Amino acid sequence: MNNNLFNQLQTMAMQAMPQNYSQPETVDSVVDNEQIQLLGKKRKQVFEMFPDNSQERFNYWKTQIDTTGMTAKAKQTYWKDYEAMHPEGIVGAKRDFVDVTKRELDYIESPVAKEFFLRERLDNTPEWARKELDPILGELSTIVANSNYAKAQQVYMKDLDLRINRFAVLAQLDPDVSVENHTTDITKLEQMNLLEVAKVEQGRVGVYSKGGKFIPAFGLQSRNDVFENDSNGSPSLEEQSVIRSLAPTIIKKAIQGNLAVARNKIMADERAGIAVAEKYLTDGAFNFDQWDTAFSMLHNVPMYDKIKLGLRGEITAGRIKTESDLKSAIYQSVSKYSSFLEKKENNNGST
Repeated sequence: MNNNLFNQLQTMAMQAMPQNYSQPETVDSVVDNEQIQLLGKKRKQVFEMFPDNSQERFNYWKTQIDTTGMTAKAKQTYWKDYEAMHPEGIVGAKRDFVDVTKRELDYIESPVAKEFFLRERLDNTPEWARKELDPILGELSTIVANSNYAKAQQVYMKDLDLRINRFAVLAQLDPDVSVENHTTDITKLEQMNLLEVAKVEQGRVGVYSKGGKFIPAFGLQSRNDVFENDSNGSPSLEEQSVIRSLAPTIIKKAIQGNLAVARNKIMADERAGIAVAEKYLTDGAFNFDQWDTAFSMLHNVPMYDKIKLGLRGEITAGRIKTESDLKSAIYQSVSKYSSFLEKKENNNGST
């Protein structure tokens, strides 16, 4: 009995409900309908106000409608009305949005500003206008992207220039190793994002392994040799390709400066050594048995002149006192260095 009563009450309640209760109206649909109805009222109103003048009717209609905040469905209705009410139909409507937009773009110099302007315009543009304006936006986006890429490259190159020059100021690179080899080593470390931990041992650039062993850059296989748990990893292949194309020129310049300092010092020391050796010879600090030591430092001086310097030193030191002593010293010198003197004579003869 109670079950029957419950069923009857449930049936009565269902019958009393509206038929569309299972599909309640959403806020979006309410707003769509309200805006579309408002557009219809505006359309009817302007036709009543300007029944015979399509241009005045269209101009007044545009001033009465603000598309800001308009829903997508309402905008579709608005653009259909726009096309239908324009005195020149679709041709005039396209001119309003395509030709005018293109002219406005011509007055904007910056590609970035053009892209911003066109994106804003396209957000409030009918589909038939977008078909002509979207390709222009695509071209602008490509130009801006390429410009941003070029700027990013310049930023990277400036940063690398600072980092490699800080490194090169203190690095004691082997001056006997070529600039190209040093450049290749450092570029490899930069590709692996290891330049910040680079060290120099015995004149070569490298890094220390996780076990504390020095690994020259030319022998390095992976970042894992340095960092056991490497969350960053090596840069992507694309990044490494960019580094390979941009970094060597900057690195090479810094290495050339580093090696120039080291090599100039070596050459200066060499020139100083030559002057010292020449002075010691002429002062007699090297006796006959020690001439070879001094001669080795005077590698660009002809052997005949070296012997004269040595003999002058023997006289200055008082080891040659008589003409007989001089003849003996000359004989010993010619005998000891005859092969070098003969080589000079042969060279002179051949020329």
